Amino acid sequence: MDDVKPTLSDQEWSAGFYCLGFVQGAMDADSIWGIAEAKAYGPKAQKLLSYCVPKDVTWPQIVRVLVKWLSDHPDKLNWAGYGVIQMSMSASYPCPATP
Repeated sequence: MDDVKPTLSDQEWSAGFYCLGFVQGAMDADSIWGIAEAKAYGPKAQKLLSYCVPKDVTWPQIVRVLVKWLSDHPDKLNWAGYGVIQMSMSASYPCPATP
């Protein structure tokens, strides 16, 4: 988060890092679940993730994508955090179609 203005209050910094931690945790859980599913079911595994974030995308970029998606969909502000992450990442980083 090196591009954030240093004029944030302690409360704003805390809220920002809480958000970042929540997003990282949710997306890490998705990744771990996908790996476990692939190991358990091999080629019969169903891909549950509907998003594929490129490796060069940074965490601050991911949070910006989430915030932009929420700005564009204010009716979803009451959704659970995990669902919002799923929807915003799916819309912004869809996985390529498999043949």
